[in-house]
Amino acid sequence: MLDNYKKEIIFRGIEKNIPLSEIAALASCSKATVSYYKKNLKQSAAKTDVVALKKIISQWIADDLQFSKKLRHTKQRIFFRLQTEHCYHGSFNLVNKLISEIKLELKNSSVKNIFSSYSFMGECYISCRDFSFIETNISRDGYLLCLTFSKSLAVFIQIIRTKNIECILQALKDIFNHIGKVPSSLIFMKNTGIDFDFPQLRHVSELYYKFKFNYNFIDIFNPIMNGVSSVKLAVLPLLKNTIKSQFNCLSNYNKELLYNCSESLNKKCRIYNYSVKESFDEEKYHMIKLPENQIEICSWKKLKVSALSYILLDYKYKYYLPPKFANQYAYVAIYCDCIKIFDIKMNLIIEYERLFYNKKITIDWKEYLPLLSSKPGSITNIELFDKFPDNLKKVFCTRNNNLITYHINNLISLAADNDLDAAINIYSKALGDKSNEKN
Repeated sequence: MLDNYKKEIIFRGIEKNIPLSEIAALASCSKATVSYYKKNLKQSAAKTDVVALKKIISQWIADDLQFSKKLRHTKQRIFFRLQTEHCYHGSFNLVNKLISEIKLELKNSSVKNIFSSYSFMGECYISCRDFSFIETNISRDGYLLCLTFSKSLAVFIQIIRTKNIECILQALKDIFNHIGKVPSSLIFMKNTGIDFDFPQLRHVSELYYKFKFNYNFIDIFNPIMNGVSSVKLAVLPLLKNTIKSQFNCLSNYNKELLYNCSESLNKKCRIYNYSVKESFDEEKYHMIKLPENQIEICSWKKLKVSALSYILLDYKYKYYLPPKFANQYAYVAIYCDCIKIFDIKMNLIIEYERLFYNKKITIDWKEYLPLLSSKPGSITNIELFDKFPDNLKKVFCTRNNNLITYHINNLISLAADNDLDAAINIYSKALGDKSNEKN
C-alpha cells in the first residue's frame, strides 16, 4: 500500500499531465502503479464537486466587482479557466447555472459583506512580500510570510530568510503551535515562491505532502485572491508599529512577533466595526486540532561528496566534510536553520548552520589541520589565517616550514580536547608568555 502523501503526488501529477515515468520517480513507485491510479481517476472524474466549483467561480466574480464591466470575466472566460486551471471536464450548462445563482446572491447581499460572504470559517491565505531587516548590525534581505484569515481578518506574520520549502513550512508550523489549532484550508498565493501544487523536486514534494497529511488541511494553489483590497485595508492598521526591522536574533524575534500579532487582534477592524479577536475566537471552533505527533520540518537528500570533500546545496553553498569522506555518498538532513550530514550507515559526521546570503562556504578547520601540517606553506592562503592573533600570524609568515609544522602540531594536540577557537586563544597566550620571559 502506498502512503497517502505518495498518492497525492500521483493524483496531482496526473492532473498536471506530467509523464507517468516522471510521476513514478517523484513518488518512488513503479510506472504500472501510476497507470493503475490514472484509470481509477478517470472513472471518478465524471463526478463533479459542485460546492468547490461554486466557491472558485464566486471568488472570481467577487474580485471582478472592483473593476469596470469591460474588464470582468465573461461566462466563456470562466468556463475556459476552469478547464485549463482546475481540470474541469463538466458541461458549460452547469457553469452557466452556477454563475446565475452566484450573481443572484450578490444582488441580495450588501457591498460591505461581499467578500466575507464567500469566505469559509477557518480558511486563510498565505502570501510573501519582500522585507529588509538588520540582524546583529548586519543588513539582510528576507521575506514576510503572512497568514491571513479571510473571515475574521486575523493575521499572523513570520520573517523568513528565503522562500524555500523548509523555511516556509517551519514558519507555518510555528504559527499553528501559537494559535493552538490548524486552519481548515490554506490558500497559497503565487508570491509564496514555490509551486506546492506539483513540485518538480522529490525532497520538496515528499516534505510538503507529509506536512499536509500530518496536519490534515485542504490546500488551494495560486487563486485570484478574494477581496484582496479589503484584506489590505483591514491588515495594515493592525500591523502598524508591530514589525521591527532591527533585532539581534531572528528566531527569538519571530516568537515576539507572534505575541505582537495576538495583541493586535484586540483592535477594531476598519471595514467591519468589531474586534477581530471576537470573530477569530468564533473561527477557532471550525479549525482542526493539532496532531499529537507533529512532523519534523526536515527534507533529506542523498549526495555524493566531491573529490575536494564538500557537498553542494542550493546550487551555490559548499559544506566541507573531513577529507576521508571524499568521493563517498552522504545523507543530508536539511532544516530551516541548520544541516546535518550523515555517512552511509547513518552516523552523524558533522552539523553546520545553514548558509544564506553572501557566505557561500563553511568548513570545520579542525579536521584539516593534519593536512596543513604536511603542507605548512599554504596556511597563509586559507580563511583560518585571518582568525589567528598577530603573534601567531608572525610565526606562520616565516619561511621556516619545520617551525610552522611544529606549531601546527601543537595546535592539533590542543584542539583534541578543546574547540579550535579556544585552542588558538590558549596557544596564542602561551606564545605571548614565552616571549615575555625571554625579554
